[in-house]
Amino acid sequence: TLEKMIEKLRKNNINIPIIAGILPITSKNIFNNIVSKIKNIIIPKKYSLIIEKYYDDSKKQDFFNASIEFISEIVEKVLKTEAAGIHFFTLNKNKGVEEIIKRTQICKKLN
Repeated sequence: TLEKMIEKLRKNNINIPIIAGILPITSKNIFNNIVSKIKNIIIPKKYSLIIEKYYDDSKKQDFFNASIEFISEIVEKVLKTEAAGIHFFTLNKNKGVEEIIKRTQICKKLN
């Protein structure tokens, strides 16, 4: 987890700002592309269930909504750590990030 990584860095006197990188996966195409390119990727069990439930093409909007909800929960957890910020990898798909920002009110919390 991010908390454990930060704790380990601090114990080793590494006190640089930590910025969490988050890639909102908002479609099965993005998911398939990431999985095909990154070896040994670990997919959280909760997210695996979302993928299984909404993977069908007829459930694109449901996949998007469930994915955004899951990622918003992660953002909320990151905001409670010592992380200096969050970097969103958008892959030129900003709709998901916009929705996460609205749901989490991250801009207000970082000010």
